[in-house]
Amino acid sequence: MLICIDLSALYFAIRDLSITINYESFLSLLKAKFGENSEIHAFTIANAKNISQQKFLTKLSSLGVNLHVYPSTTPPNFTAEISAFTALSEVENVVIVSNDWGLIRPFDILRDSGKDLTLSFFSEKLMGGWTPKVVSGSVKFYDLSAEEVRSKISE
Repeated sequence: MLICIDLSALYFAIRDLSITINYESFLSLLKAKFGENSEIHAFTIANAKNISQQKFLTKLSSLGVNLHVYPSTTPPNFTAEISAFTALSEVENVVIVSNDWGLIRPFDILRDSGKDLTLSFFSEKLMGGWTPKVVSGSVKFYDLSAEEVRSKISE
């Protein structure tokens, strides 16, 4: 299993929801749900001079997350990177933690190419056309807002 996390989208969502995520619990929950041997990749921007951000990224790395860090001047949208990374991976089962509506079309293309995809995010923070796809069941969805999930990952 491959898990790709858009850390920028996650950051803005938890800030808007006024919750704090325990990332160790979050990663443990994802592995328990999708496979203990899951390979986790996270995509974000960072400022090398931001000490607290660097500590956070170091912590994630120590938890086994493979980081894809771009300069802080990069727009915080990782649709292209996550889509390409997923397409190039030999792993068929992929969870994408993002709310970016720009992933809708790549999801269809990746599924048509044989990828088994699951979208995961906070349901109330989904963007654009994701909600109808989730409600209709045309996209597998793991809701981080579900009470039993949120209570395990938030502090």
